[in-house]
Amino acid sequence: METAPIQPTTLRNTPSKGILDFDQKLGVLMSVLGKRTQWELADELLKRGSYELKLVTSPDTLVQSFKSWRPGPHAHDPTGDAGRTFLDCATCVLNQMGCTESSLRTIISIGSVDDLINLLPETLVTPEIERLRKRDAREEGMLVVRLATETRPPSVKEDYERGVMDQRLCYLAPDAAAVWDAVAKAGTYRQYQQCSEALEAFLALPKWQEFCREQAPDGAIALGAGSASKDLMIIESLQSLVPESRPKLAYRLVDYSIYMLTGTEAAIQTGLRDVGSWRPVEVVTLCKDFTNLKPWRHLRRPGVPAAWFINGGTIGNINEADFLNSIAKRAEVGDWLMISMDTIPEDAATPGGRERFTAELKDKYDQPYLRELLRPSLAAVWPYLDYPRSFEKALLEIEVDIASGTQRRHSAIPNSLSVEFSTAGGNKNVVLLASTRYVEQSFVDYAATDGFKKIDSIPSRKNPRYKLVAFKYEG
Repeated sequence: METAPIQPTTLRNTPSKGILDFDQKLGVLMSVLGKRTQWELADELLKRGSYELKLVTSPDTLVQSFKSWRPGPHAHDPTGDAGRTFLDCATCVLNQMGCTESSLRTIISIGSVDDLINLLPETLVTPEIERLRKRDAREEGMLVVRLATETRPPSVKEDYERGVMDQRLCYLAPDAAAVWDAVAKAGTYRQYQQCSEALEAFLALPKWQEFCREQAPDGAIALGAGSASKDLMIIESLQSLVPESRPKLAYRLVDYSIYMLTGTEAAIQTGLRDVGSWRPVEVVTLCKDFTNLKPWRHLRRPGVPAAWFINGGTIGNINEADFLNSIAKRAEVGDWLMISMDTIPEDAATPGGRERFTAELKDKYDQPYLRELLRPSLAAVWPYLDYPRSFEKALLEIEVDIASGTQRRHSAIPNSLSVEFSTAGGNKNVVLLASTRYVEQSFVDYAATDGFKKIDSIPSRKNPRYKLVAFKYEG
């Protein structure tokens, strides 16, 4: 069974229900189609739109439903017949007019009016439509641009056959952001705080401050969502260090999961409003696979130095070879790349040291909140497992073990060790998630083959083995 594509009506980026910025979006559609009233708009959508089930055929019925989709305490999500018909027809008509972005239906439902306008062909964006953009964010010194593209879901059947699930499955559930937030705040999960400590120390380094002042990057590119507090630390540092010759900063947030992106972006918006900003910060969210980056227009500005960050333990969950190759293709000489990672103790190569390290990792990861993080991955592969007990029992029985990263093909870095979370029954044991630890020098040597030269290594105060390693791209 393949994972279901993202359903736009299950995701909210505001506490209320309904269609975000609905009146402004109606204004965009009316302007694009040259209609003066909502009834004329509904009639045109029904005439020109093609929808599979033809759930609603009357303009009167469609217009009557409009008022229920305006966000508020009594609003309804567009999940009924009229809602699905409206979303299908609006998407179809805009497709006909040259708006072919695959995330269009999602944006009409849960994106902002700015998101929708940004997806329109330039020839359609009239001064009348420009006036419909939100102004409050700009007046507060912040502009948010979402480019949410529905990426192709991992192939569950292929992952099951090779015995290792794609880690992205853990973050493709609607409650992914909430589950991850519970993990980050868990008292026994100390890595989030350790990463924050290492990042804080890095941002205080004279080398980083010199890079910002002399090279004047126009912002940063964060690879992976779910750590808004760290994103705000980076933005605050850039605000204080980058010269005024950069009148606007850009913070690009790249993640495969629209659910993680939306939750993180909302937290960044709140944080920016709370602390204030003396110059605009453009927050750009891209729902993309950062291990396979393309030359997207909003990813970076050509000819302007960039600072790339991959925080937390993300590097340990992905293919490092693909990641480094992906960044090298989009980096320019002089760019900086900051990678946070957990490293292996020096005595881990000895029998006693390996035993202590294994016990430490098992104690760290054999926790209920982490099993909740694995729930979507187990649910995706469940139909293939023929498990003898219930799903909830299988979740409790997930095993934690330590294996060679390279031998198990979780990692391309020599001498790495991977924590495996695996099913423990059924017709086949399957690794639901792997989290890798590194010998720092082995990682540094490997990164050098893609053109990244180590600048510095900054440890966490409370756990010297957790480090932020900074690299400079030399081509």
